[in-house]
Amino acid sequence: INTLSAHAGGHLLASASTDASVRIWDVRKLRDALLQIEPLEMDPPEMGPSQIGGEQIGARGPSPQVFKAKPLCSLPLGASSQSAVWAPVAAAGGGLTSLLVTSFDNQLAIYRNLGGGGGGAPAPAVVIRHNTQTGRWVVPFRAEWTSAGDGVLVGGMSRTADVYDSATGSRFASFSSEHLTAIPSRNAAHPTLPVLACGTNSGRVHILR
Repeated sequence: INTLSAHAGGHLLASASTDASVRIWDVRKLRDALLQIEPLEMDPPEMGPSQIGGEQIGARGPSPQVFKAKPLCSLPLGASSQSAVWAPVAAAGGGLTSLLVTSFDNQLAIYRNLGGGGGGAPAPAVVIRHNTQTGRWVVPFRAEWTSAGDGVLVGGMSRTADVYDSATGSRFASFSSEHLTAIPSRNAAHPTLPVLACGTNSGRVHILR
């Protein structure tokens, strides 16, 4: 699992994983799954018990357990997912249940109205073509929402911070600077001001206005 994102409504959780899937969970139902966990079979320990603090401590501790929970739905992707982030506000008509997904298949996908259950695989409402092939030396991109939920902010391989319209998927801004000499893999938008913070592999955070 690469990221977990808690929904503003308090009961939905999105997980993004390297197994090329994003899963939506209802945290209210996780307690029932915890009550049904099963012991995990393990090989017997090779070491015998030891004496610690005057007490005999066995090498075999409590049996690890398998957590079996069923997600509300799964979003199959074409490649490993680096992040899945809920919209901060009612983004572009999708309510608070709009989810932004970044994956290594050169796509940023926006899903609408998730969390209704059914177990199916919803299709993305908006697909944004964006180069996410950062290679082994650059931290993978993780797209973020703008503070109003109307835009998608993500780093670019040309040392830019790109902003896309979350309703149409079209790019309407690309920020760069002579001081931005490395690829900005991590980016954030100020909640009230027209300011971006861009973090790079060079160990710097650049503030763009």
